[in-house]
Amino acid sequence: MSKRQLTWFVEQGKVDGWSDPRFPTVRGILRHGETVAGLREFILGMGASKSAVQMEWDKFWATNKKIIDPAAARYTALEAGEAITLTLTNVKTSEKVDVPLHPKNPDVGTKKVPPIPAFHFHCPVPETSTPSPQPHAVSSWAAGCMLFRS
Repeated sequence: MSKRQLTWFVEQGKVDGWSDPRFPTVRGILRHGETVAGLREFILGMGASKSAVQMEWDKFWATNKKIIDPAAARYTALEAGEAITLTLTNVKTSEKVDVPLHPKNPDVGTKKVPPIPAFHFHCPVPETSTPSPQPHAVSSWAAGCMLFRS
């Protein structure tokens, strides 16, 4: 988008100024959580050229992910309306367990997680509500689910 097009959004109050995280500006992408090192590597990867170079945003996000992934802590969140809860019985809930914040980098640290006897599944909503005669229909739907511990 051109600066003229972006100015319209700012003047109409449709965005939170030039640093809005949805904007393709340096301030916007930094506020979005991208790093200066990722931006620098992306720009150097394009190389110097007199002609206009068209790059996809996916390449920029991948470059930034490569930089922040080794040090980023892992947390999980689910939307309440889309979760299916499975509660287990006869589970001791007395002591908290230390869980690493990053599966491959122990230097990131740990978090204390209580052993709550519940698991949450995030499942895509099936296309139709009519039962399918095929026995694999339920298992193929369940294969798209993601399991999260509360």
